[in-house]
Amino acid sequence: MLVFLIIVLPDRVLRQFGFRQGIPQPCDNESILHKCDLRGRHDVDWTTRHGDYIRRWSSRREHIVRDEMAIGSLGYHDPYMVWYRSITIRFLTRTGSFHKLLAMYYCIRGYT
Repeated sequence: MLVFLIIVLPDRVLRQFGFRQGIPQPCDNESILHKCDLRGRHDVDWTTRHGDYIRRWSSRREHIVRDEMAIGSLGYHDPYMVWYRSITIRFLTRTGSFHKLLAMYYCIRGYT
């Protein structure tokens, strides 16, 4: 899905390609595409059904991002980083997992 994201929403991945990243505009994540199942639908003309996406892909060279290159890293208070921290789940753990991990670390190190 990354190729699709780059074509349709390049402002969401600028930083990954060395460009200065701004706060992306809210978007619809095309949830209907995530539910698409091609099994058993031999009568559907997929080129017609997904024609808009195929046209976007075909014209991808006409929509190359030309933007300011990033110089250095973003500071903690950069507007993008403030936004990013506000929407990001930084740690995915079960409740208490971190404490168990710390306890194991201290046991291995010989701390009691």
